[in-house]
Amino acid sequence: MITLKEDNADAVEEVLRKIYGCTLPAANKREWRFWFTLIMTADKYLEPGLSAKANHHFRKVARGVGDADVVFDIVQAIKTEMSHVEPLLAFADVLRKKNLKKLPKNERYRDLLAGDKDLMLAQLDEIEEGLEVPKQGTKQQSGTINGEMLSLWT
Repeated sequence: MITLKEDNADAVEEVLRKIYGCTLPAANKREWRFWFTLIMTADKYLEPGLSAKANHHFRKVARGVGDADVVFDIVQAIKTEMSHVEPLLAFADVLRKKNLKKLPKNERYRDLLAGDKDLMLAQLDEIEEGLEVPKQGTKQQSGTINGEMLSLWT
């Protein structure tokens, strides 16, 4: 028996299944961490086709995550464990930007921002860019609803 102490057993099993011609499970049948680990394991054992498929499934699953804690975990995992893979770093940035409203509510993300002034300033710039500004040619209409004054740009 061979023991691969450094590798995730499920990921190694998928590498072996690929070598023997088996198909991968559906993306939604596994969590993001499995697909992420499989990318690293497939790369390690020189299975670029499997790595590409795992990468596709990983991104699909990660895009569907709505919980800020999990999004933070995904972004941090990419930045710490796959920092040498530019496309994944770019994906982490896209995922972070997609969740700009949720992430600041995450305590660990707030701690990260508190310790990294440049990241905090970038976050503020991105939030500012996301604010809608009325376009030229629009006009403001005002009115009251239930006694409250409201303004609307049309």
